[in-house]
Formats: sequence, structure tokens, C-alpha cells
Amino acid sequence: AASPADTPPAEVAPFETLVPPTGAEILDAVLQLLVYGIFVAAMARHAMDTLAGRRAVPGTYLAEAARNAVPVALVSVASAVLAMLGLVLLILPGLWALAVLSVAVPAVVFENAGLGALGRSAELTRGYRWPIVGYGIVFVLIFFGFSTVVAILAIAIAGFFHGLGAEALGVTIGLAFALRPGDILIANNY
Repeated sequence: AASPADTPPAEVAPFETLVPPTGAEILDAVLQLLVYGIFVAAMARHAMDTLAGRRAVPGTYLAEAARNAVPVALVSVASAVLAMLGLVLLILPGLWALAVLSVAVPAVVFENAGLGALGRSAELTRGYRWPIVGYGIVFVLIFFGFSTVVAILAIAIAGFFHGLGAEALGVTIGLAFALRPGDILIANNY
């Protein structure tokens, strides 16, 4: 009689191993979008004041961004969902959606557009979408290139300190630098 150890493992279809996100993961993604949206809202106001030659007042920017937190969060989540749907269909529709929606958060801040910021962003980016996609691709390549170099250096440092038992720290640092940009870029629709 064959023991369980002698029985070959059952074959698993590729998509049977996909696990839906947990509630905590969904909450984390929404919170990242909210924080990112508030950051973009504050930086957009700061950029406008700088261009106009006005004195920077960071507390005011954050207060204004916080007042717009709900519409910014809704616009950020809607933009991310639309972009992800486009990325699932094919890469180009997702990149195009990112370009179309790239100024939705500033539209909330400067025009109090609410969810209308999605349409306003589409108006404002008309004629500039493919250049926005191009800039985005260049940014992603530079960002991931930098992250990869940092991760490799961290893993090399971990290897150097292997004899001291510090490899876990180095690998953790390396993975943090290698993986966090993905979280940022998923939330980043600019």
C-alpha cells in the first residue's frame, strides 16, 4: 500500500491559487490612495503658490487638502479602479486611463469639482495624453531602476554580514526598497 508521502501532488490550475484580497489589504490600499491624494492636493496648491510668487504656507496646504479629503479619496479610488480595469484589459488602455485622469486631484482642489473632477481631468489632458504616458513610462523605468540598485546593494550588504547573522535585516531592507515602489506606483495616477 502506498503511503501519503508516495502520492504525487495534485495538479493545480494556475488561477486556483489566486487569493482574493483581505479586508485589511483593501483598507490599506484605500488608505494609501487617501494619503497620496492628500499629498498631491497639498503639493498642487504649493506649486501654484510658488509659481505665483506667493510665500509657502505648508500648514495651510495640508488643512485645505484635509478639507477636500473625501472628494480627493473618492476621485483617487475611482481613478485607480478605472486605471486598473484598463491595465487588466491591456497595458495601453490602462496607461491611457492614467493619463486621462492624471489631474483629477488638482481639479478637486482648485475647482471644487468633486467627482466631476474625472471629466474635468479628461478635458484638461486632451491633446497631451500620449506625452503624459511617455513621461510616466520614463518615470517608472527610472524609479524601478533605482529601486533595483538599492535592493541589490542591500542584499549584497546582507551577504557581507551573513557571518554575523544579519542577513535577515539586509534582505528585509532590500525587499522593502524593491517592493514599496510598486505600492506607490499603483496608487500613483500622475
